[in-house]
Amino acid sequence: MAIVKESRVKKSLELWKHAEDIIMNGTQLYSKMASVGVKGVSPIFFVKADGVYAWDYEGNKYIDYTMGLGPCFVGYNNPKVKKAIQKHLEIGSLFSLPS
Repeated sequence: MAIVKESRVKKSLELWKHAEDIIMNGTQLYSKMASVGVKGVSPIFFVKADGVYAWDYEGNKYIDYTMGLGPCFVGYNNPKVKKAIQKHLEIGSLFSLPS
């Protein structure tokens, strides 16, 4: 993970303050709280991800060592997973009956 100065994550810090104002602890999961990481070192928000990499609002690139439950197995934006999702979306989802 890249070490960054607070000035490089200024927008993320502003967004985090806003999130704390409207969501208890700023997030729905304790593992995603900004206090879990080191202020000015760990990213607060990601805006996009690909493979093992993720980017914050300021465009800083990180290796996401923690990853979520799904990405830890296949990475972010996996082409095979995307293709399977797109195929399923073409036939519909959330039917009113079991499918």
